[in-house]
Amino acid sequence: MKYKQLMTHPKYKKDWQISAADEFGRLAQGVGGRIKNPTDTFTFIREEDIPKDRKKDVTYGSFTCSVRPEKADPNRTRFTAGGDKINHPGEVATPTAEMLVAKILFNSVISTPVDDFGVKYVGKEHADHLKRVLEEHYKVTADWAGERYVGIHLKWDYDRRQCHLYMPGYVKKSLIQFGHKLEENLKQNQPFPHTPIKYGAKKQYAKEHKQSPPLDARNKKFIQKVCGKLLFLARAVDSTLLTPISAIAAQCAEPTEETMKQTKQLLDYIATQEEAVITYNKSSMIVAVHSDASYLSEPKARSRAGGHFFLSHDTDNPPNNGAILNIAHIIKHVMSSATEAELAALYIMAREAVYIRIILEEMGHKQPPTPIQTDNAMAEGVINSKITPKRTKAMDIRFHWLRDRECQEQFRFYWRPGKTNYADYWTKHHLPSHHVNMRKEFLTPAVVIEMLKMNKSTVARAA
Repeated sequence: MKYKQLMTHPKYKKDWQISAADEFGRLAQGVGGRIKNPTDTFTFIREEDIPKDRKKDVTYGSFTCSVRPEKADPNRTRFTAGGDKINHPGEVATPTAEMLVAKILFNSVISTPVDDFGVKYVGKEHADHLKRVLEEHYKVTADWAGERYVGIHLKWDYDRRQCHLYMPGYVKKSLIQFGHKLEENLKQNQPFPHTPIKYGAKKQYAKEHKQSPPLDARNKKFIQKVCGKLLFLARAVDSTLLTPISAIAAQCAEPTEETMKQTKQLLDYIATQEEAVITYNKSSMIVAVHSDASYLSEPKARSRAGGHFFLSHDTDNPPNNGAILNIAHIIKHVMSSATEAELAALYIMAREAVYIRIILEEMGHKQPPTPIQTDNAMAEGVINSKITPKRTKAMDIRFHWLRDRECQEQFRFYWRPGKTNYADYWTKHHLPSHHVNMRKEFLTPAVVIEMLKMNKSTVARAA
């Protein structure tokens, strides 16, 4: 729901009215004395006091609401400014960024005074200038080594041209928060139960949810907190958690004792695995995508789409790298065939790739047609006009959109065997042995971080 709906909703309006009042306090000198460290971001004046020359300024404010279960204050209202121009009364003689960049920076700083943001610059004097301007209005802390970002630790290996990301202590704190105790001698290598393969059967059906007793409101809230807490870890470094979180979250509206059992298994999994580390290798900053789908693999005849996005080189078959984005998505519509499921997955991945291309090009990394790999020859043939199927209208929209984008040279769709498609991992629930093997493919052993720390200490002592 949007801000206006939340402000008038009989159940939620009280919490969100307090959240909105807190945001006003943060930005407007602590309105009502609610906030300890308010800012002078804006002031209130009467409409008749607005200068006549400012009446035509097209600048508007809007409220956005977000729920963050992992935070002490889960309901957050943010005020952002938009419009065609932001009137700055100070010195404007120095060169400035284009208005789009200025608005993004303004919107980030105005409502998130404690958040982190990274800056790409050419020439340290320009970064120093930005820092000085911000320090005139805000308390700013600069990390020139780039070792921390939104709770993620970055370890740079300049000799091997690698960057390692990890979140030390996050899992341990999460387990303490949820009061989870691991059974003695338990080694859980499977984050979510898999559906056993029925060998010899012509069709493999998804396992329906068991008719187990429903949970009360307290346990329902517990499961939602676990999903919210671990989703940040999954998005940041440990993508092996995405598929189980997706499956559990799909049951959160009406969770049962079986859902709680699956949640406990997920907590056992993170408790017994070593700390997740994701590594990025030097690349040409060309985004590449692997797309895959599993047909009718979820309850209620649903299919699942999986995606693996990484930065690589401009080659016919781009080599793998650390994931910048992984997608584990249950397709909400019932697919009529495996090909339609694959087309839906390609559509979902291509749609995400569009904005990633724009970001990279704005950063100065020119993008060729983005390579998107699929392991379904029929879907690839349909998009590349090799096949004209008797299709449904549901398929129509997706593959025409994909064809149009390929004609615009935004994408390049190609086929490779399924065993080379990394997106397969996020399309289904696997055996424990498969999880053990694939963690080695996507994550780096934690001992690498310890070795880098030891090398750094040795160099420091030698100096």
